[in-house]
Amino acid sequence: MRNSISVNPRQRVLVSAVGLAVASLAIPAQADTVTSGTTTVPAPGNPNTTWTVTNNSTLILQSGASSNWISLSGSPPSTGRPQLIMDGATVISTAPPAASPVGTTPPPAISVRNASATISNSTISSPNNIGIEFVTQLVSGLQPSTGTITNSTVSGFQYGVAVSAGATVTITNSTLSAGTGTNSGVNGGLINFDSNVTVNGDTVLPVKRLRRSSPDKAVVSSERRNTDAQAYALQRRV
Repeated sequence: MRNSISVNPRQRVLVSAVGLAVASLAIPAQADTVTSGTTTVPAPGNPNTTWTVTNNSTLILQSGASSNWISLSGSPPSTGRPQLIMDGATVISTAPPAASPVGTTPPPAISVRNASATISNSTISSPNNIGIEFVTQLVSGLQPSTGTITNSTVSGFQYGVAVSAGATVTITNSTLSAGTGTNSGVNGGLINFDSNVTVNGDTVLPVKRLRRSSPDKAVVSSERRNTDAQAYALQRRV
């Protein structure tokens, strides 16, 4: 026999308030780690999942998949480079690292440290940090970072794409942009410090310049390489 429960108006109000409070809570990020083999993320993925990829392992984001930030990091002794392969996927960095203090800034959308990333037909964004960073730690046993970005859109707070310390990156038919942030006075869609960067095709780098109300767009329609220790030519110093 079904039991009936009577709820008076005040109880109904309290129950509704509790329900609204629970619904308003932010969904916590889920931290996943890949330490060996290959992990494939099919569509739709999970925009609240962060990924840490180490050792000689591979993370694949298939078309239509989404995630929060992704960190790839090689470590000595040499175990090969971690790899990221994504085609038609979306990565947006909104979650701070696990166990970090309240108010910690989320990391770059994709961090490639002594690792490799192959990105095509994808969207990468970091509203509070770098869109994609390629870094090589000069430690014995570690391999330099490498990457390709093709037909993709990358945006970051201070840099769209930052390449440093001997990494090698090729960018083709992509749009790279930066917000209003700076690091050591530098802001730009593509920043190169001591690395090899090749830009091919119709790659667009919107560049905000001082005393102008709207960003200029520099379209790179022929191959360009910059191996200087300075930041990439398309940048802003403030």
